Amino acid sequence: TRDKLFSANRIERFQNWAHDWNMSLRIQHEDATTTNSHDQASVAASVDRNEYESLIADDNHDAYRQMASGMWMTGNQWFSTECCAINAGGFLEDVQDTMIRMSKEYAGGVDRPVYHVRGAVGGSNTTWPGGGHTNTTKNGWSGYYSSIQPYHENFDDINDYYARNGMILRAGQAKVDVAVYLVDYVAARNISHWTDTSLQEAGYTWGYLNDTLMRLGNAKVSNGVLAEDGPGYKALVFNQYASPDANSAKGTLTSSAAKKMLEYAKAGLPIIFVGEPTGVAGLSDSNKTLRTYLAALYAQPNVHQVKNETELTAKLKRLGIKPNLNPAQDTHLLSMNRYDKAADTSYYWLYNYGINLYQQQNVSSPTGSTTQAYTRVYEKESSCFIPKAKTNSLWDRRCIKDTGAYAYNNNPISATNPGTWLDYNGDASVKVSLLGDGVPYLLDAYSGAITPITDYQRVGDRVELTVDLAVDDSTIIALGSPTRF
Repeated sequence: TRDKLFSANRIERFQNWAHDWNMSLRIQHEDATTTNSHDQASVAASVDRNEYESLIADDNHDAYRQMASGMWMTGNQWFSTECCAINAGGFLEDVQDTMIRMSKEYAGGVDRPVYHVRGAVGGSNTTWPGGGHTNTTKNGWSGYYSSIQPYHENFDDINDYYARNGMILRAGQAKVDVAVYLVDYVAARNISHWTDTSLQEAGYTWGYLNDTLMRLGNAKVSNGVLAEDGPGYKALVFNQYASPDANSAKGTLTSSAAKKMLEYAKAGLPIIFVGEPTGVAGLSDSNKTLRTYLAALYAQPNVHQVKNETELTAKLKRLGIKPNLNPAQDTHLLSMNRYDKAADTSYYWLYNYGINLYQQQNVSSPTGSTTQAYTRVYEKESSCFIPKAKTNSLWDRRCIKDTGAYAYNNNPISATNPGTWLDYNGDASVKVSLLGDGVPYLLDAYSGAITPITDYQRVGDRVELTVDLAVDDSTIIALGSPTRF
């Protein structure tokens, strides 16, 4: 009801008015009340131009997936981000940091940056570092991408890099491995709905599916996949333990969604329950009806149950459900796959995340206590301007050790509490198997160069090759005909 009221009485009315004046609606609808919010996937399916803000997601790639999932089902190719501000961190972030942050957002489905900026041109009397900052601290919002910055003359090259990545990430249709049923009414920061990292370590990508998306015309099973002309999900998962705990619909399943799942199962789609539904989500729904559909579901040969998120990855492998990008061993590569039907070309965008953590993930410290990891990387220890010796919780969130590590500490940094560090897993050299026809090409987003990859092997409907990426670097591989480029 909340989704319908918000979409029909707010979004659609304003959007229709905009259309009358030959305009489109671009909106950051994630920035709503923390609880009792709308479901982002539902609204994303009807908005012209969806936008997120990196301050809300905090560089957590899974936070973007919910909104992206609505667009993957409708084919909408506009998902921008207001990138990449830092509160009280003026001039802390450099161009490379922004590119790294954008990679984490690309991994969640974002396809273009919209800079959070100050004025583009400094006045004749403007001195570095420019206006928009207090006279005493010079420590306002980052970044300040104006003509007074020394790197301003390089911004044509930088924007070309973003444009090339965006062109690939908007090409054709997103292809995603697994759909996860999720109804979420919480608009909170740093949310990872799926908290176990073994799924991404095994190369799987996933999107979120709710009742609204299941009612779309293309939400049907054909040739063993869901939404074949859309994301082409190979399996549907129900996760009782999906975060956050504050979500009033956590662990629930509507009887109408269960009915849809039964239709999908009978059409041949594998369905896996992580835990089991705790009941229905709405007052007008019936637990008795839900139990009837669940009994029928559990009786299907292609419906399975596992105890927790960690067991899901092994179950998918046992069922023979391979990710589109299938690594030979567990990896910290993140990927996005797009298929351009008109050009018969598959694109794989890959990013070396460097560590299998998500923002503010609970981890155990060497002393045995539980604390949280911070994965925002802006400045090295030797040049970080935030004083480490002072009691300041910003240091461990904003600075990185020169040796390359993520800080994790949920307490203010002080002389007696220096924080603890998690080492990067390092550079990646991984053999991968890519689903798709044709021969492989390397697309260089920095220069625009396209180079045939000669060291590969064709095995059935896949191409096997080795990916070498430094920490926080990304690359693009295309599979197309020998005359494609």
